[in-house]
Amino acid sequence: MIEKAALKPVIVKGDWDKSKVLFEETVLFNSFRQHFVYGLPWGQTRYYRQLISGCLKTIVRKTGGPLRLLEKYGKKYEKIGKRRFCK
Repeated sequence: MIEKAALKPVIVKGDWDKSKVLFEETVLFNSFRQHFVYGLPWGQTRYYRQLISGCLKTIVRKTGGPLRLLEKYGKKYEKIGKRRFCK
């Protein structure tokens, strides 16, 4: 169970929220587009290479490995398509 103190909002100093990088220019977005739109296997995407190189090792460890994490994204993508959230 999560303690109430863990749910308390916190104001974080800095300019972290003023990123000038567009989401469409990120490795994650481009890898999703390569995989879901153009059919590129996950193993050939830059995001996958980041996952296995250790840049995102905490995410990988918590989800059971890079392919298991990417499979979860695939399931969410399919749900979105079935519910017609996007055109």
